[in-house]
Amino acid sequence: MKSGIITVLLFVCICGMIFAAGSEESASSSERGLYLAEQGLVIPPEEVYTNSYIASIDYGYPVPDEGFGVYLYSSNKQVSSLGQEVLLQFGIQGSDLAFEQLPPMNLVYVIDTSSSMNDEDKIEWVKQGFEIFLDKIRDQDYLSLVTFSDEPEVVFSSTRMDSPEKRRRFRDAVLNINPSGGSNLEAGLETGYEQILANYRTEYINRVLFLSDGTEFSSRLAREGAQSGDIRISLIWENYNDLDLHVRAPGGEKINYAQRISRSGGRLDVDMNAGGEKSSKPVENIFWGEGAAVAGTYSVSVVNYSYHEPFKGEFPFSVEIKNGDEYSHFEGTIKGAKTEVQVAEFEYKTSGSIKREKASIYELASAYKDMGINISTIGVGVEFDVDMMTTLAKEGGGSSRFISGRDEMEKIFGSEFARMAVPLARDLNIEFTFDTDVRILDTWGYNHEINENSVSYYLPTLHLADYETILLKYFLPEQSSAGELPVGSLNINYTDLFGKPGRIAPLAHRLTVVEGEAPVTGISDAMLLHSGNMMLFAEKLKEIGELYYTALALINYQGDEAAGTEKLKNAMELTSALKKQLLNARLRLDQEDYFTDQITILDNYITALGEDMGIDSVLIAEQKNNTEIDPSISLRALDLRITDLCNEILLELDGADEPTVALSGFSSKDGVEYPMLGYLEEISSLTFSRNSGISLIERNKLDEILEEQKLGLTGLLDTDSAVEVGNLLAVRYIVTGTVIPMPGSVVVFSRLIDVETAEILNAAQVILSRADTGGLMDM
Repeated sequence: MKSGIITVLLFVCICGMIFAAGSEESASSSERGLYLAEQGLVIPPEEVYTNSYIASIDYGYPVPDEGFGVYLYSSNKQVSSLGQEVLLQFGIQGSDLAFEQLPPMNLVYVIDTSSSMNDEDKIEWVKQGFEIFLDKIRDQDYLSLVTFSDEPEVVFSSTRMDSPEKRRRFRDAVLNINPSGGSNLEAGLETGYEQILANYRTEYINRVLFLSDGTEFSSRLAREGAQSGDIRISLIWENYNDLDLHVRAPGGEKINYAQRISRSGGRLDVDMNAGGEKSSKPVENIFWGEGAAVAGTYSVSVVNYSYHEPFKGEFPFSVEIKNGDEYSHFEGTIKGAKTEVQVAEFEYKTSGSIKREKASIYELASAYKDMGINISTIGVGVEFDVDMMTTLAKEGGGSSRFISGRDEMEKIFGSEFARMAVPLARDLNIEFTFDTDVRILDTWGYNHEINENSVSYYLPTLHLADYETILLKYFLPEQSSAGELPVGSLNINYTDLFGKPGRIAPLAHRLTVVEGEAPVTGISDAMLLHSGNMMLFAEKLKEIGELYYTALALINYQGDEAAGTEKLKNAMELTSALKKQLLNARLRLDQEDYFTDQITILDNYITALGEDMGIDSVLIAEQKNNTEIDPSISLRALDLRITDLCNEILLELDGADEPTVALSGFSSKDGVEYPMLGYLEEISSLTFSRNSGISLIERNKLDEILEEQKLGLTGLLDTDSAVEVGNLLAVRYIVTGTVIPMPGSVVVFSRLIDVETAEILNAAQVILSRADTGGLMDM
């Protein structure tokens, strides 16, 4: 980055997971974010794909013995009769098979061998990955290898790998790969498909595995942290001279070095070789962000502003235009200072106008997908085109991955291979239909269409052992009466690998309506507490990035330091609130490895933003340590709020066959015996004992076990300890309660733990002001 106002390092590695879901895994999420952070780059907001952040987590859906399972989770069991937002999660989990049980395969590896693959030993990662893969390949499988740089080359033609000699020849071919030259992606892909067709069989898995670290354009754009969107126009050349990119938008407004931000939504965000900082590998970039570009004609030209080299003659340049999903390239030469060369004109059509034709590389992938030949894309390093690789995988019915190092590459070729390459079902049509009036607010996950009372999704391929996640947010309006409310149902139709239609029986979604305000504070379902906060993190990450880049433009390009600093202040407030939210969720879930990297990101933001606003280090440290959660404003009496909290837990047990439950009571996080603890225990015991559908263990038995184990109630905050006590009591579930006192507020939360699986099923809470407790938190 040329600006010095902020250096923000993003360490976006979600819960330690290297891979995400097969379709929405995307080379744009966790692992790529971590890699970008290690390069000292800020993630542009358009690279934060919320779908991918949500899907990147293995939420631990039950794995079926065959086929795939579908699961439905709701953020809350109870909702307010006055109206409330609800978040739904649809989980899909594929069955698993050992490698030797997989169907026969017809595979081609298409490997980018441009000179940049020598950087950071990337080509060596690939070679070592093949060593692992060749130990797994079977006699019935067909394998081929295509490399591409300036031109494609068939290094190993499609061959049935039924002898040690053939494996040796393939290994030798891999070891002799030597990167050099440019990167002709489309020609490489076309040649790869030709190799698949040589031994195409409908009963085989026919798959292209496409590895690339990008083009010269994507390399330089990534190096400078350039942004993209509806339209991106980029210029590269090979010397120290100062070339300028000029773009005229519909209506005649021009964007260039003199007018960096336009009224039409365009922005020049990279301008190289203009001043003291010069490069022999420069790039300039003008873009319109997502939803910003207007329909009409755009014209592009290049101006040689000044020579910075002794040679004053003619020299070449290249321009790349991203027009929606279409990519086009133009080569030209320029001579003479202040000379302008017209490059191209193009029409941009908004998503609401006539449907744009797909770029030829996507048409190619889509056409072969219809034959049952899919593609998986693997981005290597930081410099590939995220949007292109992700879109290519979607059009080709496959998955996209990002590889930042040797360990990840070995998993791609080894333990994670089936999740990338082996289909389990195709053409999944997923529909959720509401039975009652709601307002659909948003959804995340796959191609979707929102209708009046339903949302439909299309997933082209579900891979073996894969997990897929969809979130749907809606607003349930005011209800005239309390009680159970049927809300809607989830249906899935699909095609199996033999072309036969299949259907998953509808899953019903019901809620309990409670009179008055929202019964509990925030999300209570543990699954949604995890996924919902990943969704929130990604959405807020985009907002923080937008504030950052706007501040950059205001300060560096418009000289408006006051406005830029105000944006930084807004970013700081957003960052601090988000960190508190994640800390609260992690505490309730009792998972120290959850949100660790996200919290690290936010701490880095607090430091960097604080320094740029001139805040001293002591105040920055105080900001990091401030975990006070704002209390929820409520007119509901304290005893009713605690009863609601207990009922939220009890509703999780609906449908269980006379479950045995141990109720631990409440302890305080700081170990102090507040009067509030006895009050909470009294209400919760009364609420649970009224439920005739459960078998409640007597409290004296719990006390005996705690004494034997030398544990206090505070020790049950640890899930492992709670599970151990539950096993000794011979119960299926144990309910623990915790009070967290803060200077101005009190958090009361209760968790339901499945003793058999050690899972936290529910983590409901209410957040009270000190005044709401009526002195029960005084000592």
